[in-house]
Amino acid sequence: MTVTALLNSVAVNLADTRRAKRHQIDTLSNQVLLEVRALRKARDRFSEQLAPDFSIFDYLRTNENSLSRCFRDLLDPNGKHGQRRLFLDSFLRRIGADHWASSSECRIVRVEQPTHRNRRLDIYLEFDNGLIGIENKPWAGDQGRQLSDYAAWLMQTARRRRCKYWLLVYLSNTDPDTSSISEYRRETLTLGGRFVQIPYSEVIEWLREGEAKTKALAVRVFLDQLATFIRINVNRELDMCEEVEIRNAVLACPEHLEAAFLVNRAFVSIKQHLLQRLRYDLETVLRDAPVPYQIESDQGFYAGRQWKEIKILFEEEQDAVITIGFDNNNYQDFYFGLAGRNNPLAKSEAAKAEIKQVMTRLFGPSVDLDQNWIWCSHPNGVEVQGFRFDEEFRNWSNH
Repeated sequence: MTVTALLNSVAVNLADTRRAKRHQIDTLSNQVLLEVRALRKARDRFSEQLAPDFSIFDYLRTNENSLSRCFRDLLDPNGKHGQRRLFLDSFLRRIGADHWASSSECRIVRVEQPTHRNRRLDIYLEFDNGLIGIENKPWAGDQGRQLSDYAAWLMQTARRRRCKYWLLVYLSNTDPDTSSISEYRRETLTLGGRFVQIPYSEVIEWLREGEAKTKALAVRVFLDQLATFIRINVNRELDMCEEVEIRNAVLACPEHLEAAFLVNRAFVSIKQHLLQRLRYDLETVLRDAPVPYQIESDQGFYAGRQWKEIKILFEEEQDAVITIGFDNNNYQDFYFGLAGRNNPLAKSEAAKAEIKQVMTRLFGPSVDLDQNWIWCSHPNGVEVQGFRFDEEFRNWSNH
């Protein structure tokens, strides 16, 4: 066989392989859509009896502090749940502190414990013989030296109280940023039994274990709702029934499984490409605007890091700009509004009040703001100019 013939044969085989993989992906996509649509149709039909989308947490302020208060109340042996140390001892086993804390009286369980450098530890537990600090990070990213400072404060407080034990617990689905604590420091603390990271999947297991052992019906319902909220809003999991249908479709044959892995491998790149297209689409729409526009963004926006934004300027000297971005990592908690290009905002209070009044009339009320913002909205169930922003606009990570 000549070299040319060999290369032609390789090219043909590669083309056939690509066509086969595209066919596998198309077949899997069609099957998943068919199954999920059928499931959603059935769920809508029986919604009156089952209310599958109803949750008490939809009516509560569900931010990081609220979750911390839920955990605090469960960990308190004297809490209103009435289950004594059931939740506390189960949690202690999961973080590896049961060998010293399970036999010790828990005297203090509080949230927002002041430490040094004006920091506040999300949850703080004080035992007769040791201390536990819990940093709860369901959505937001770390601050500079945050975990290092907490570890130092716990160590100093334990020495002052002459406690033998102390432990810093990091509740998060992602590793802490190296700006918060260095890899060497974290590894040293972990090996010494002073630091442990717990993902929210394990928090859900802790809640489910407590639910199975709880005697009070009201508490069992609360635990079930809290676990479901974390699964959907923190872990970004699909509806359990939809997840089962998709899993069954993927596992139906080897070709579907291979197609699922191919799609998963490209998914981060797909999200970044879609956000780059967002900027391109904005530029296209604004190109023929009656006033000149500029768009500012940075590459961090496409990586889904915290506080990254796209800003739209009307003119170079302007100090208030249209701003869109995300409050939390992984494209979560989308917002848009008018913010100062530089801090502090130079406009007078009267000018800001007039602009806010116009924005409120056009787009609805503003959320609470710092001094650098004029108006801002987290669109969730808000109707803007005849278009309804529903829950799916709030978090882009899975939609």
